[in-house]
Amino acid sequence: MRIAPFLLTITNDEEGCRGLLLAGDAFVKNYQTDKALECYAKLKNDLLNLESETADDLFIDMAIKTSKISTGKQSAFDVIKILEDAMKRAQRKNDAAAQALLQMHIAKNEWLLNNFDKSLKIFKKGLVLANKCQDEKLLRSALGLRMYFSYWQGRFRDVISNYEEIVSDVEKNPQGGLPLLATVTVGQCYAYVGQITQGLGMLDAIRTTCREKGDLHTLAYATGAINSAIVMIRSVDETLQYVKDTHDEIRRSGNHYIELLYEGFLAYLYYLKGDLARSVEYLENFIRKCSVINIETLHNTYYMLDLCWAMEQGRYPRVMDLSLEQEVKKLIAGQNVFLKGWAYRYKAYLDIRAKRPAKDVMQSLSQSLRWLEESGHDFEIQQTRLELMRQYLMMGDQAEADKIKKRISDVFPQYHDDMIPPELKAILRQRPSSQTYLKEILKFGSDIMTLADQKDILPRIIAAVNQLTGAERGAIFLAEQNDGQLRLKLRASKNLTPEHVAHPGFQSSLEWMEKILREGGRAQTFIRQDLSPTRPQGPLSDEVIRSRICVPITYEDKAVGVLYHDNRLLHSAFSESDVELLMFFASQTAVILNNIMVNEELQACNLKMREEKQYEEQPYYTRRQISGIIGESSAIRQMLYLVEQVAVMDTNVLILGETGVGKDLVANALHYRSARQGKPFIKANCSALTETLINSELFGHEHGAFTGANTRRNGRFELADQGTIFLDEIGDLPLGVQANLLRVIQSHEFERVGGNKTLRSDFRLIAATNHDLQQLVEEKRFRADLYFRLNVFPIRVPPLRERKEDIPLLVHHFVRLYAQKMKKDIKKVPSAEMNKFMQYSWPGNIRELENVVERGVVLSASSVFRVPDLDSKIMQISKSEPAQSLADNERNHILWALEQKNWKIRGAGGVAEFLNIHPSTLAARMKKLQIKRPPKDA
Repeated sequence: MRIAPFLLTITNDEEGCRGLLLAGDAFVKNYQTDKALECYAKLKNDLLNLESETADDLFIDMAIKTSKISTGKQSAFDVIKILEDAMKRAQRKNDAAAQALLQMHIAKNEWLLNNFDKSLKIFKKGLVLANKCQDEKLLRSALGLRMYFSYWQGRFRDVISNYEEIVSDVEKNPQGGLPLLATVTVGQCYAYVGQITQGLGMLDAIRTTCREKGDLHTLAYATGAINSAIVMIRSVDETLQYVKDTHDEIRRSGNHYIELLYEGFLAYLYYLKGDLARSVEYLENFIRKCSVINIETLHNTYYMLDLCWAMEQGRYPRVMDLSLEQEVKKLIAGQNVFLKGWAYRYKAYLDIRAKRPAKDVMQSLSQSLRWLEESGHDFEIQQTRLELMRQYLMMGDQAEADKIKKRISDVFPQYHDDMIPPELKAILRQRPSSQTYLKEILKFGSDIMTLADQKDILPRIIAAVNQLTGAERGAIFLAEQNDGQLRLKLRASKNLTPEHVAHPGFQSSLEWMEKILREGGRAQTFIRQDLSPTRPQGPLSDEVIRSRICVPITYEDKAVGVLYHDNRLLHSAFSESDVELLMFFASQTAVILNNIMVNEELQACNLKMREEKQYEEQPYYTRRQISGIIGESSAIRQMLYLVEQVAVMDTNVLILGETGVGKDLVANALHYRSARQGKPFIKANCSALTETLINSELFGHEHGAFTGANTRRNGRFELADQGTIFLDEIGDLPLGVQANLLRVIQSHEFERVGGNKTLRSDFRLIAATNHDLQQLVEEKRFRADLYFRLNVFPIRVPPLRERKEDIPLLVHHFVRLYAQKMKKDIKKVPSAEMNKFMQYSWPGNIRELENVVERGVVLSASSVFRVPDLDSKIMQISKSEPAQSLADNERNHILWALEQKNWKIRGAGGVAEFLNIHPSTLAARMKKLQIKRPPKDA
């Protein structure tokens, strides 16, 4: 960061551009996004004057990072232009992963401009490409962006479903291993779908993490999400006070996006409070700032419709020609299902005001309910149902009104009275009978028991109790005896992490649970309330648990654990009737825990049997391990591009290359990046199998098929069913076997040796050879029809002499590998030693290089690696030549390196990097030694 001011004032070469990128990244890590954007903007301008692969990589990286931090800070139009320029560079270098990520970021910014259809089309295209790439880091980014897109489409329930698919039984902090910002979105969605206290618990945990990290930018997102949630459960005055108390925190964060939302939200709260002057002031600021950065989506926040409706009714001053009818049309035509559902409710209000027929009003409300249910926003679903109930009452249809009342009476108590229309409050005060309530709970419990995967049941039970009782957090603790002492082990949880359990403020809860566990059914009370006053600094605190409820989990008259829930918001969150509910779920949990234990024992037995079977069949199976293909040369990148393109297909692949180039690694990559990756990967080395046994090995044999066939044996094609078979050195396959192989490739059918039953195998074929198969065909040593069947998609693995720039990477990799194995502390490979590797011709390719490095590690007695003697292929200076001065030797060596790197001095793959010296030092040595690049025609 210290060099950033200097780099911002000069025109930078590639090295300077890399420094600017690093400086911008450092500012991001220190949450100084404005300074980071300044670095990225300067980097963009400097890179426009540079044309190289390194410049393209830097530009792509800069564009994506700009998109990540620019929301609310600069025009979405400008960001799209940068991303599109980066896309051209990614297409030029055939970088599929970069293209996928750039497309998804372009889609994000198109969405901010209200270009919804175009945005979704681009995003889906990017997502398809990302899935094809099978890059773990890219797929994680795609998962986060997919969650954001679901959120931007108002599909809050989808966000929760995607999240709950990837979290473990016991939640970690940050939740589920996702980026914090993505988890903020999840917490907000929990609140929207009706699990408000659970959502607030998650958001408060994120705020704590952000404070510890100093991540004020993400902390502002979490605070904004809490603001939008607490308005549903607190009075307007309490919410307004909380939002005002958090303003300084948001302003210090520098998060302009949340500051914008903050002003719009304050306009809405002051309207609810009745302070119209301050409301109008905030609303005007909000709209003006939105237009400056061209983010039209911010106009479509849900509270804008409330304010526009108040304008239509004359209860709010007209502001900037806002029109409810225009806003409603825009949202109905949009892609956000939540806003669409909200808009249809206001369309019903406009229908009522225009005195349209009742059927038109009911149709608008039905459409509102449809889209809101698709969204999952529980509070707004109930609001639309309230309006439907009002319309049925006005039409005199008491029966339909009672049906709706029955559905919403149990839901609204978790929301604050300020959010319920005054004329409907009296109607909703009547609660259903406890018998009806318990019946619904039992039905819900039965639904949980039908889940196919038992590992999902425990978190679902906890989430159900959270929702039904209003608990914020919940957990299942199991009893363990350690040295005669009773201990509780966290088994599953929602919003309660191991860090929370270890907090001193949770100790009293642990002691209380242990007491209940020891006393079992003799415990006198299962509820504890804390009547201490609410702390003023915020809604949640790890130090104060205001309400707790806990019941024992008993199986066969033995207490095996407890079901625990608490609330840090409310002093009296639980009632005696909630104990009955927990008792029911505790009994279900006891049965489930026993089933899980039995299932785990069965799985352990099955695993042992599989391991024994795998040991018996070791010649046929290889362990599931993909060794990395190391290299950054253009030759290896081109090969990897072909691997990525064909891996997801079922196409036959022929891998060509000399001995020792790593053809087996390419085969591994093809299998483990395909849809068959979880299925068998069977290998057969055709040159290692004798001609008499090869048919038996490939196709299997029946008992008694030949002398020594004492049992039936499955062949490798049979073992490869649903998976992949890799035939290495297929050029050595005898002609007689080639005919049998041709039939299997064509029909996927074969018979075991000595058998007459036709077997079928669904396999994918990968073959490899170091021979020129076409020449073998001409010499009548290889069948032409088999060659054409195999040569569907050839991939050539380049020999090491064609990718010498990868040698340093390979050397360092193998040195680290064997030094670790031999417990040697080798820290350095000197340039002189590396030059020996570079000058050797490597007829044995990577296999020979690995062997040489292993031998060198064995012989190295210090922390410096020394190359063992190589043969005469190293370019040595003839002893007959006259001795040269040190300067002459240095000049010749630099000239040789310049020729090797095509006179590229700076940047990745340049001579300076190759010789391990600073570019400026190299330039000075070249000047002193009078080294100049010869003319192109020389």
